[in-house]
Amino acid sequence: MAGNIGYVRRLRERLEGAKLLHGRRKKLTNSATCHTFAVNAGLVPREPLRTIPDKRRHLYVTEEIATILDGVPAPTHFAAGLANAKITAFLAGRMMAVSREDRKWKKHHEPDLVKLVGHDEVWELCFRVPAPGWRLFGRFLERGVFVGLVLIDRHEVAGRHDEIAELVKSRWSSKLPHLDPISSTDLDDYVGWVWRNVDEVE
Repeated sequence: MAGNIGYVRRLRERLEGAKLLHGRRKKLTNSATCHTFAVNAGLVPREPLRTIPDKRRHLYVTEEIATILDGVPAPTHFAAGLANAKITAFLAGRMMAVSREDRKWKKHHEPDLVKLVGHDEVWELCFRVPAPGWRLFGRFLERGVFVGLVLIDRHEVAGRHDEIAELVKSRWSSKLPHLDPISSTDLDDYVGWVWRNVDEVE
């Protein structure tokens, strides 16, 4: 335990030193440190609807989004229970269908997570029921750690990906100004645990 505390302290000191002296952006490599920075930034960790054996992944959202997910009050046509069921599956490390392409998918291959093409590590977590559903846009802070910053009705997404992506990046810079999102060619570096690449499906 003492070693872990020392590691976190040293990493925090390096981050603060970089921020003050060089203005560099850093990446996190420790889950405890990741949680600390997210909570200190005012982000709210989401918990599963029901008890799960282990929390494999993590989701942090803004207070405004947390209130909507809690259903108090939920916007029209937003099914908070179904959205939280998807979140529970994500947190539990269950199968996530993933895509990095901008296209239409067959019904049984629709992804749960989509990386926006050409938008600097912005992703969307898809709540598809009731159709067309809602989208939670954000970035991965660490493997299996998603930060949701914009929640929007799917009806309002069409033709606005540039605008939404810029809003995500702006909020990220405001909340986590000296931290980089994950950037990798390997999907496992983002999602972790169980996933499938629907872009490889014929």
